Amino acid sequence: MKRTILLLAALAAFAGCTNSPKSLSQAANRGVQPTVHLAITVDGVPVKDGGSVSVMPGQVLQLKATVTHLDGTTSDVTEDAKTKWLSETPSVIAAGQHGKVVAVSEGGGLFGGAEIGAVGVSYGVPGDKEFGASSVAFAVAAKAKKSDISAMADRTSLGLGESARIKVLRRLPDGNREDISADPKAVYITSSESVLIPEGNGVVTHVGARDSSTDNATISVFYGPSSTQVAFDLKSSGPGPSLEIETPKTTLEEGETQKFSVVRKKDEAVLTARGSGTQYVVFGGKGTLENELLAIDDAAGTITAEKSLGRYNRRSAILFVRNGNSVGWMELKLIHAPGNRPEAAQLSDKKNPRLAAK
Repeated sequence: MKRTILLLAALAAFAGCTNSPKSLSQAANRGVQPTVHLAITVDGVPVKDGGSVSVMPGQVLQLKATVTHLDGTTSDVTEDAKTKWLSETPSVIAAGQHGKVVAVSEGGGLFGGAEIGAVGVSYGVPGDKEFGASSVAFAVAAKAKKSDISAMADRTSLGLGESARIKVLRRLPDGNREDISADPKAVYITSSESVLIPEGNGVVTHVGARDSSTDNATISVFYGPSSTQVAFDLKSSGPGPSLEIETPKTTLEEGETQKFSVVRKKDEAVLTARGSGTQYVVFGGKGTLENELLAIDDAAGTITAEKSLGRYNRRSAILFVRNGNSVGWMELKLIHAPGNRPEAAQLSDKKNPRLAAK
């Protein structure tokens, strides 16, 4: 409010001076007070005194000013000779005669936010029986840049254990499009890895529902400065996992190694080896691949937790496996080793008979 009062006083003083910018700040310090109220509309929409209006670069708007006289009557003074329009930020928004303004900035202020400008209006001059002043702030948003990539999924409604393939296309300078779905520079991030896993090559799989029969999640795709999104509807019903990841326990200390195997449910075929076509990806809470959390030795049939959790007290790792059209997943808890965290929880998971024989 204090800034607004000083602003209005400066505008009022400027309306009464000829060509001295110095008198603008001096008048603000003197605290000139309006004697009548000015109401402002922008393209016919009323704006509160000192209010803000969102505009796009290049947009032209019509401001109108209405004064409430001392006798209670009102009149439109937009084009009155006593009315002066002034841009306080001419590099952001320009003000012409009769209340016409145009956003001249390209927008995009600090950290990508809107760039702020302001236009002041005064009626009369200080010392007049009727003197009014007001201002309007304008937030100039940057024009949204058209993304160089686009994405479309072959299906956007998934049951538990079902997958979809996202096709990502990049627009080339010659106008053609290139399929970058499997490009290592294309980064896929899920809004919830506990329900929807992006496998890193454009394939996504529904791995769980939160608390209802239906859910939703979004996959964001980034390629350099460009990005796009695909939304999915998820159902708790579905085929579920067709691969089972068998481990003696689901809690691992830092650097701990344990046996594991991947078994196809329908025929109990052991598919642990990558040579059988099995692929492994790991997620740790960031929405994208964190394969470094678990070292998978498929030849030895072992999982090793990362050596140090660093600043984390504990971490949850989702291990996802695929073999052809068969998928499976499990959650592992990673905790500090006793020497690093004496109060670490005791492990009480039962041994798996299949692994105990190994």
